[in-house]
Amino acid sequence: ICDFLDGKSPTKKESQRTQALHEYEILDTAAEAEFDRITEIASRVCDMPISLISLVDKERQWFKSRVGLDVEETPRDLSFCQYTFTEDRLLEVRDAAEDERFKFNSLVTADPHIRYYVGLPLVDANGFSLGALCVIDRVPRQLDENQKHILSLLRDEVVTLITNRREKEKYKENEQKLKAFFDHSQSLMCTHDLEGNLITVNDAGARLLG
Repeated sequence: ICDFLDGKSPTKKESQRTQALHEYEILDTAAEAEFDRITEIASRVCDMPISLISLVDKERQWFKSRVGLDVEETPRDLSFCQYTFTEDRLLEVRDAAEDERFKFNSLVTADPHIRYYVGLPLVDANGFSLGALCVIDRVPRQLDENQKHILSLLRDEVVTLITNRREKEKYKENEQKLKAFFDHSQSLMCTHDLEGNLITVNDAGARLLG
C-alpha cells in the first residue's frame, strides 16, 4: 500500500532496487576478508552453524560471504532473505517447519534443513534493500536481545563495506583514466615537489627535455 501512496508501483520499486544492487558491482566478485570476518563473527556470537551475507538479485540470492554452506547461490523464490524487504527490520523465524511461508520450502524440507532464521536487511543510503545479513540453525531456537543487537551492528558494517567498496572502485577507475591521460598525452606533463624538483614526467615530456 505504501508503494502506491508514494507514487511507486511495487514492480517499479523492485526494478530500482535491483538496479541499485547492480550499480555496486559486487555480484559474483571474489571473496574478501572484510566480509568473511563479519560472517564468522556473526556465526560465533550467535552460536549458529550457518551465517550469510546474501545479495538478492532478480532471480537469485548470491552469497558474498558464507559460513557453513557450500553453495554460492540459490533461486530467489527459495530465499528467506527476500522477506526482510517487506519487514524492513529484523526478521526472526523460530521454526520454519511450522511457518506457513516456509514449511514447504526445499531449503527446509531438504538440505540444509533450515529451522531457525534471523535476517537483517542491508539497506543503503537511498533506502534500497540489497539483501540481508543472516544466521541460520537446523533446530528451532531463539536469540537473546544482546545477540540481536550485535547482529544489527554487524549489518551496519556490511552496508558500510559495500558502499565504501564502490567508492574505492570508482577512485581506482578515475586514477587509471588519469594515468592513461598523463602517459599518452602529446604535451609535456609532469609532477613536481614544492621545490620544483621533478617527480614524474610523461613520455612526451621526456622526449622534449631529453
